[in-house]
Amino acid sequence: MNDHGVIHTTPSAPHLLQGETLTKFSIQVHPANDEYLEPTSRVNYGKAYAVENNVKVLDVGMVFEAHRYLIEQYFDSAVRGQ
Repeated sequence: MNDHGVIHTTPSAPHLLQGETLTKFSIQVHPANDEYLEPTSRVNYGKAYAVENNVKVLDVGMVFEAHRYLIEQYFDSAVRGQ
């Protein structure tokens, strides 16, 4: 679970799940339309996903600019095994 973190559309980060110990800062998303992420939503920085141009996706929103550097930092750290 060292490569996982909370991702949320709420003004403040939701509480961790019982027994959960995450070390990453949470990532806040500015929701598109009326979309929202469940309080149990997590992101796995150790797994990259390719989205093909013929696959339908849902626009959930945009990561707050102040949190974007965290995504790059956590992904780089996870793929380097640090």
